Amino acid sequence: MLVLPVLRSLRLLRLVTGLSAFPRSPGTAMRSRVGIYVTPATVLLVFLASLSVLDAERHAPGANIASFGNALWWTFVTIATVGYGDFTPVTIEGRLVTVAIMLGGIALIGAVTATVASWVVDRVADLTRDQGADK
Repeated sequence: MLVLPVLRSLRLLRLVTGLSAFPRSPGTAMRSRVGIYVTPATVLLVFLASLSVLDAERHAPGANIASFGNALWWTFVTIATVGYGDFTPVTIEGRLVTVAIMLGGIALIGAVTATVASWVVDRVADLTRDQGADK
């Protein structure tokens, strides 16, 4: 019950889906919905993973993720599948968070790629349909 007043601001997301800036074709509506849900989910994943790895690594012997800034940097590098290796988790809990972040990064890249591919297919179909109507 204490969290509910904080989450009221999320009702503003409903306004975004109702804006007329989003055309009503099924493909466009689906791509808009994917963007609306993936972006906050990614921000939440990055924040929670940073806190989780910081909690797991902060007091571990030999750990180099000892501040929130380092944890946030590590999370961004890991979710982007870059993995510089400048910060690495040494605990089991930290490594489990790493696996979750890697899977989240792969899913994020897949969602973005699928959305872009869907847009390209729709544009090609529109061009083909327009050219067929001109004949």
